[in-house]
Amino acid sequence: MGSRFGHDTCLGGVMGSVSYRRRQPELGVLHQVVRDNIETLYAAVEQGEPGVALPDFVRAELEAYLDCGLACRGFALLACESCDERRLVT
Repeated sequence: MGSRFGHDTCLGGVMGSVSYRRRQPELGVLHQVVRDNIETLYAAVEQGEPGVALPDFVRAELEAYLDCGLACRGFALLACESCDERRLVT
C-alpha cells in the first residue's frame, strides 16, 4: 500500500505516483495581462464605432479564463471508493 497523497496512490490507477500541486494560473503572464486589461478592452469596445460590439461568447470566455484554476471560483473533490483517498481539483 502506498503513502497517502504522494506515491502509488489509488484513484483507479489514474493518479499513479503524482501528487497534486495547484498550477497557480494567476501568476502567469497571460493571466495577468488579461486580468489587468479586461476592463480597458470592454471600455474601448463600448466607446468605439457605433454598432461594433464584443460578442457575448468572447466576454464569457475571457471571464471564464480568469476564473479557471482558482479554488475560490469553484473546485471538485474526488474520492476513491476503494481506499477513500481524496483529491481537490480546481
